[in-house]
Amino acid sequence: MEKPKRDVDFLVVGQGIAGTVFSFLLDKNQHRFIVLDSEAKPAATDAAAGIMNPITGKHLTLSWNYQELYPIATTLYKEMCRELGLEIQLEKPVVRAFKFQTQLNDWEYRSSQQRYAAFMTSPPSTIQNEPRIKTAVGKGATAYSFQIPIHELRKRWKSHLMDKAVYLEDSFDYSAVAWEGGYGMYKDIKFKHLICSEGAYVKHNPYFNYLPFDPAKGEALIIRINNWYNDIIYKGNVFIAPWDGEELFWVGGTYAWHTENPYPTAEKKAQLITQLESMFDGDYEIVDQVAGLRPATKDRKPIIGSHPDIQGLYILNGMGTKGTSLSPYCAKQLYNHILHKAPIDPEISIDRFTSSP
Repeated sequence: MEKPKRDVDFLVVGQGIAGTVFSFLLDKNQHRFIVLDSEAKPAATDAAAGIMNPITGKHLTLSWNYQELYPIATTLYKEMCRELGLEIQLEKPVVRAFKFQTQLNDWEYRSSQQRYAAFMTSPPSTIQNEPRIKTAVGKGATAYSFQIPIHELRKRWKSHLMDKAVYLEDSFDYSAVAWEGGYGMYKDIKFKHLICSEGAYVKHNPYFNYLPFDPAKGEALIIRINNWYNDIIYKGNVFIAPWDGEELFWVGGTYAWHTENPYPTAEKKAQLITQLESMFDGDYEIVDQVAGLRPATKDRKPIIGSHPDIQGLYILNGMGTKGTSLSPYCAKQLYNHILHKAPIDPEISIDRFTSSP
């Protein structure tokens, strides 16, 4: 092995939202670590709105394990925002406008069920008679919903890591990893634990590319609207959510499967415009279009845990479309597994996929 110039406890590959949150836990608990990432390709985190929404989909289902995810995520994000000087309102209701009576009936039925009632409420009075909302038979809103500025959070956390000289801007070379005597070496870095959190680019990882990942590309528009609402997330055919900058809003998102192209397309831009104008009747200006490959899995659950054959090698990935809400829970699961030998939730454990080929 090459003589190490740096000796750390953790080498974290990837600084999407999962890698960001995991490295925050390491920093908070005063571990020696390095984060390595490359900005060569668009990151799904930077194209996401950072929404935590308990009630999702056309069938109005309660997000997986939300009662446990919510307090872990909100506590951690508030702590990160305080540390990074992000003063921003995080609690925001997701307001839904229903075009059809059947949709409103479904909402009212769900809200009458004990399991759902706590997460469903009435919209703020400010938006009840908003003239730019196209004809709706009624509205509903979610409680315990958040919006985390994860793109700004990631950017500021990267700056924090760079200030501490624990961030390396580079593409990870898997062929440069060597294992010996309970330790690993990556070029001139000696480490105890290698955390792989590359998002959709896990397909290039020879240690974990056997796992059933099924990336879902998402695209969104960034638009400017005068005098719209910064304190809510509006949901019709698409989301309209606050974005960085005064009067900027994120409009998304789309899905595309079986593609490796992480860049915006004209096709999805046209689709988003059509969807936006089906629910919003007002002036707007398109400022930008963003895209990214979400690291989804075949069973739509994260994949967390240790490699079946190599000691000290771990995966933290597969957050898919709900990376904002899932990442703090999954990062804590992996952290406690490594440091305290705590078992990982079997629904997200790598152990559900028995071994590498």
